[in-house]
Amino acid sequence: MLNKSSIQLLSVAYFFAAPGLSFSLLTSRMPALSQRLGIDPAIVGLILFCLGCSSLCAMTLTPKLTAKYSSKRLITIAALLCPLFVILCGLSPNIYVFFVCVAALGLSLGFVDVTMNVQGVLLEKAENKSRLSFLHAVFALAAAAASFASGLLTSSGADPYLNFLILGVPYACFIPLASKRLFDDKESDEEKTERTKSVKSVPLFIIFCGVFCLLASETEGVVVDWGSLYMASLDGVSQAIAALTFGFFSLATAGCRLFCDRLRDNYGDKTIAAAGGVLSSLGGLLVVLTPSFPLLTLIGFALLGAGLSPIVPILFSAGGKVPGVSPAIASSTIALFNYGGMLFVPPLFGYIVQHTSLAMPFICSIFSCLVIAVGCGVLLNKRPH
Repeated sequence: MLNKSSIQLLSVAYFFAAPGLSFSLLTSRMPALSQRLGIDPAIVGLILFCLGCSSLCAMTLTPKLTAKYSSKRLITIAALLCPLFVILCGLSPNIYVFFVCVAALGLSLGFVDVTMNVQGVLLEKAENKSRLSFLHAVFALAAAAASFASGLLTSSGADPYLNFLILGVPYACFIPLASKRLFDDKESDEEKTERTKSVKSVPLFIIFCGVFCLLASETEGVVVDWGSLYMASLDGVSQAIAALTFGFFSLATAGCRLFCDRLRDNYGDKTIAAAGGVLSSLGGLLVVLTPSFPLLTLIGFALLGAGLSPIVPILFSAGGKVPGVSPAIASSTIALFNYGGMLFVPPLFGYIVQHTSLAMPFICSIFSCLVIAVGCGVLLNKRPH
């Protein structure tokens, strides 16, 4: 029999699955959708870029909407809309409808991305325990499960919209039940007035949490965008082996996040964040220095993921607990940096790679990880109380 604390944890975790599930469903069937709609790769890239931009727009709106309606109500509605818009993407008759549905999905994902972290911070405050690493692991595991299930349905000949229906509808059916256990954080007029008086701008501590999140997500984005290309450029590495690059990275990230909360409670956020930064930089070194040994290179990618696994949850947790600042404002600020780091920075390496080598993005990522190690150690030591 589950106790109240476990039920509340699972309820919050259920909403962390929404963005991972929805985004993975869409991207896993993008080849079939683009073929059916006659979309070339350049347009696919533009559509996915617009999805990211619409998510960023939603993140900027979330604090005001949360203050007015509560994160509980907003995340419930947005999480229901995520599978709905994915299904509509599968039913789109032409590129124009598809573009609108993808943009709407991006807005829903943006709202969920902020509010789920708000709920995670509220859960940590209520239980006085570390929970966000586990919750972020659920996000990654949901994405992996959706990708695997989509692969099975694709091999059986299922159309994308049927794929989306089979996986999206059952998830949506349990959202109203899970939402009953969420925290209702709607502020009274007096609380809003008091908070507005005490904090007139976003504290510098939260801005730095966002900057270090940007560096972590930039490194993850480098692995997503350039990892397989780098592996494929190595002597004796097949396309099949190169395709495992992000799998090694993401599996290590998700696996470590399942256990990071206990380490955070035992050793403290400052120690775990600094150690994570060092481990990820060592992983980056292994990637760059072992081009003749592909297995060691893949292990390097796994170490990169393992080292980065606690960074983003720790920074969301620290920023969301700053006294006098709404968790929604803190989470939206950090999420903007986090999302922006993955969306905008990795593509910029294209010009650098053209004039140097495919190893250069990972050399830059090593320095990013070292900055995270030192910076988080200093920043979290000066956490506001």
